Amino acid sequence: MPKNVKTDRYGRVIDERASADDISNFDLSTKFENLPTIGVYHYSGVSFGANSEGKLSLNADFANKKVSGEITNRRLLSTGNALFDIDLLETSIRQISSREEDVHFVGMAKSKVDGYDVHSAYGGKFMGPNAEEVLGYIVDDNADPYEAFAGKK
Repeated sequence: MPKNVKTDRYGRVIDERASADDISNFDLSTKFENLPTIGVYHYSGVSFGANSEGKLSLNADFANKKVSGEITNRRLLSTGNALFDIDLLETSIRQISSREEDVHFVGMAKSKVDGYDVHSAYGGKFMGPNAEEVLGYIVDDNADPYEAFAGKK
């Protein structure tokens, strides 16, 4: 991300210098065939945007191939003002190609913003040899990266 990137009051990037190409990882993802086949893993971590941060809680049920979670305690970094929570609605764990890379899940995120339900897409992948970590992103209504998240078992 460019230094001093511009954001709106919700922390969404509104700076023409930033693009979806600014979101990447080091590709230490768990190979799909090496994902666990039993057990429920709980991941705790953080979420972060250009001007926001929050707390991630995500559950992966590998036996039933389902994932869901939430991002809570979000706030704007510039002012400290509270932001809405984001529910990561249950979706399937499966092998998918998204944004020219393989991911393990893609689903819908839901928030209550100014009294209205807002839905947007999210996706992510498990990282490490045994899915010890998770990385993901939420996009805004223009399909641009809005918030990223990372967590550990």
